[in-house]
Amino acid sequence: ARVNKFARDNVTFNAGYTTLTVPVTGSLAAGCTYWVNFRGVTDASGNPIDPNPTSYEFTTTGTATSFPVANNNTWYYESGDGEATMSFRNYSQSTGAFNEVFQDSKGDTQEVVHLKKTSTQIQHLGRDEYHDGEYDFSMIWDTAIPYVKLPVENYLGQSWTFSTTASISDSMTMDLSGHMEVEASQVDLVCDALYGTFKNCTIHHLIGSYTMYLHGNPVDEGEVHQIMWLAPGVGPVQIVNIDGGGSDTLRVVDWSF
Repeated sequence: ARVNKFARDNVTFNAGYTTLTVPVTGSLAAGCTYWVNFRGVTDASGNPIDPNPTSYEFTTTGTATSFPVANNNTWYYESGDGEATMSFRNYSQSTGAFNEVFQDSKGDTQEVVHLKKTSTQIQHLGRDEYHDGEYDFSMIWDTAIPYVKLPVENYLGQSWTFSTTASISDSMTMDLSGHMEVEASQVDLVCDALYGTFKNCTIHHLIGSYTMYLHGNPVDEGEVHQIMWLAPGVGPVQIVNIDGGGSDTLRVVDWSF
């Protein structure tokens, strides 16, 4: 997908026409296989490529991770009012803590999710909610949620439970409980915007229920269901959040590492 999107021009041959150099913008993900399709190509005598297209593949060095964490990693996705972004910020290698920052097409922050990466899991620590770019409130879990277990391919078909609470304000609290589950097989996610396919994604489900309390009295309750596709080397390429009022989808249309 990245090669197709960023390497259309300035392809060069060496003097003997034995080596083709294809420049790309930015880096390629570690430990991942890329496919290049050559279409409509002819040799110097005008003979067409056979077969057309001809595919070439290569694998980059290193180890692919399904949740790469580095400052300024950015995913672009379509929202209701244009192209929005999700980016990683404030990553600390000493503690493993980092933030997922969601911004709308105007650059206004909508949500900040607090996460922590350890050697065995990605923990969900809580989140901050914003309204029109202005801070509104926070929910920081008393007990971190084991959000993703690493390496993800070792947990296909498995599930685990969680239960936690949060103080939203001096008078409002929230109880959240449920389970995480990983689908039993890996899937390929076709990305039309990138003209490519994310191979061997794992699909994670967060299924839970919550109760909100005001001065100790229940005032609201509901259910949550988040479905997240993790692609090796790239991370979360699609996220669907479902609640009683409908669903909200993040589907990557570009990314910048």
